[in-house]
Amino acid sequence: MNWNTIFTDSAERPGASEIELRDLLRTLFAPLSFDEISATRKQASHNPFNENDLLHVSFRTFDPKLWTLPTFEIPVSLLEFLRFSNGGDFSNEDRHFQFFPALHPTNGLRAMLLAYEFPEYMPMGLPFAFNGGGTFYIFDMRGHSSTGDYPIVASHASSLGWDSDECWFVANSLEEACRGKTNIDDLRKNV
Repeated sequence: MNWNTIFTDSAERPGASEIELRDLLRTLFAPLSFDEISATRKQASHNPFNENDLLHVSFRTFDPKLWTLPTFEIPVSLLEFLRFSNGGDFSNEDRHFQFFPALHPTNGLRAMLLAYEFPEYMPMGLPFAFNGGGTFYIFDMRGHSSTGDYPIVASHASSLGWDSDECWFVANSLEEACRGKTNIDDLRKNV
């Protein structure tokens, strides 16, 4: 696929090397390391709600050792895109993408998956980009794909979840999502 023909505006980056992609395939869905578990536990133990907030008493911690990461292969379309541009900013009229790079330690695919605790709130979801306004683009990997691609849903970073009030459908594939021209936050209003 020629990704250059899809977007009306782009700030692409050099594509990921085959070595980077091989490392991504090896590490993206690997079990959490001791350091990752420790960092997540530390983050998850902090109650973000003020003591006077009603949500303060309902706050609960969780154990990242119990998380299940996606078990299927990384979407083929994502690997193709990363070969084209390893992250970067792209637009198609009102639809914006801030793609995550393959391996970056703070905003790479695995870093974002764990930092936003996707295995806790959206198990089997793989975030791969922001829309520029705090909404994630996410591969829905809860079911097997015979095509190597997965449906794309969206969910805001502050309210991740699979419930219909937390996420909404964007497209059947990455290519279809990229060809869309509507801001994905506007798709939520149509649900």
